[in-house]
Amino acid sequence: MLSFKQVSFSYGNKPILHDISFTVPAGKVVALLGESGAGKSTVANLACGLLKPGAGHVIRPLKAGATQMIFQSSSLSLSPHLSVFELVGEGLLIQGRKRKNIVDEVQACLASVGLDTSLSSRYVADLSGGQRQRVNIARAIIMRPQLIVADEPVSALDVSVQAQICNVLKPLVHNKQCGMLLVIHDLRLAEYLADEVVVLKQGRIVEQGCVASVYHEPTHSYTQALLAANGYAV
Repeated sequence: MLSFKQVSFSYGNKPILHDISFTVPAGKVVALLGESGAGKSTVANLACGLLKPGAGHVIRPLKAGATQMIFQSSSLSLSPHLSVFELVGEGLLIQGRKRKNIVDEVQACLASVGLDTSLSSRYVADLSGGQRQRVNIARAIIMRPQLIVADEPVSALDVSVQAQICNVLKPLVHNKQCGMLLVIHDLRLAEYLADEVVVLKQGRIVEQGCVASVYHEPTHSYTQALLAANGYAV
């Protein structure tokens, strides 16, 4: 579980987040919505421990490997010098597991995200964008995390590949019993993937709740405008 309790954050003298509080429970996907500059990526970095809050508390799983991130750019986050097997199994190898002992585990993980196990010997340059992002997902879930932070995981992909990745992501949380914080700008994908949403405006939470409630009965004018701008009738 991930919990933000009255978290604030500043870059230098510039306030970015103001008194943020929300929870990502196990078995749920919570999407962060808001326009560019709202503070979504800062929240993601705080969730992963890449940043420390200026005030308040971020409570997340402490066990090594319990928090995993799926990055926006699979091309930049995957080393071109490692094979798919090495990329997916890297976390296990760092933990001291022997290569010969993780072969079946890596192949099972590749299969679980819809990748043929024959790709395990390939390199990033040999893969399509969709395949690379599936490797990103496999690399995260093989660690059996309690929390996944997905930062715009499909924004760099075309529409058909986005659908494929969404169909991989959606059951992950329920099947693995972990929680997912989803940073996303596409409101329709957020509606499809998420159980709950948190709406940010200029670093403040203006609305939060279950998807149906926020999308169909938004109470804040900013949420209403955000939905209307994306083709929703409010």
